[in-house]
Amino acid sequence: MIDLKEQFTNWLLKQNLSEKTKVGRKSTVFEYVRRINHLANNLYSLKNTSSNWDLLAKNIASVLASYYESNNKEYYLSRYNCERFIDHINNTANLCNSDAFPEIEIGIIINSEELSITKLKFNEITGYTQQLLSVLTNFADNEFHQIDTFIGCLRLYNLPLNIDIEKTEQIFNKSYNFGNTFIHIKYGQTNQKKDKVALEKFYDFLQNDNEAQVAALRGERDDKKILTCLKKIESAQEVIMKCKTIQPQTGRQALQIKSHFPNGKITILEACSILNIDYKTLKSLQRNNILIPTLPENMYDEQTINDYLKAHFHPALETYPHVDYGLKEQWSNRREAATILNCTERSVYNYTKRGLLTYTDYSPQAPRYYPPELRYLSSI
Repeated sequence: MIDLKEQFTNWLLKQNLSEKTKVGRKSTVFEYVRRINHLANNLYSLKNTSSNWDLLAKNIASVLASYYESNNKEYYLSRYNCERFIDHINNTANLCNSDAFPEIEIGIIINSEELSITKLKFNEITGYTQQLLSVLTNFADNEFHQIDTFIGCLRLYNLPLNIDIEKTEQIFNKSYNFGNTFIHIKYGQTNQKKDKVALEKFYDFLQNDNEAQVAALRGERDDKKILTCLKKIESAQEVIMKCKTIQPQTGRQALQIKSHFPNGKITILEACSILNIDYKTLKSLQRNNILIPTLPENMYDEQTINDYLKAHFHPALETYPHVDYGLKEQWSNRREAATILNCTERSVYNYTKRGLLTYTDYSPQAPRYYPPELRYLSSI
């Protein structure tokens, strides 16, 4: 009987995926198989490679969930959304093997300064976050406190600490108002996105291949439950961090949002989430006078954010036939767009200059492109 590795290879070939490039180099099929082989051997470490593949197939729900979650990359938490985050992590943990997660860094952001506190395993994150929130709540008054006083409180709670004093020395002699402090949760990333794509393809194989061994595994899984959980994990950041969406972004219209607060204020970290950029990028936009906070305490008003979303949404000058511009998909970066179009990144830039591509440029150096349009252009 052929093993799962060979069955997966044969199934990929049946999907008309290429085994080699035009010049004879190993291509898509090889890359998927190589990544799954590496993941299986790394997770289960048995001498028999086939047994590692079998274990990965049996535990696919747990491994996929961990990669979906760690692909969320980071969370910014306040006392208003911290419990939602903890509930989400607890629900994810019910499906996941925590050993499949990368290391997690936890810290705080206070008055635009970041203090990395320690690194944790996945199964430690909810307890640590709850205790850290308790400490921050005690400091959330109108008075100013020194960072070393805050660190002393963490030690009283017996929380593990791994603070790089040299990197954070400049903030230790300052006093801060902790009222608007955020907890920053960040997953370590090591090719997580490409591994996630390979795992999705492997799961597609497990759902659809008709070989007896694969079909038997389907009887041991609840694929409907798994897919529902994965969808919840994918939307977790939006549920936890983003404001209300009043107009979703499609290929023809810009995203528009509404604040949860009655006065329309948007925190700087909510702005990061809305624009799908990281904290450092937003701070860079501020320094360059591109997107300046309009309210006290380094906050934005919702109209400023909505105007920015409109101004940095660029539809193609003409619509293309057979492209559904109403789809809501994750948009592609320039490298991904170049891969879909089979051209250079410079060519993608030239397409946008000529008005041939729909794109956003919330961050000037990181435009995003509409995938259905890219797929259509690659087919003509």
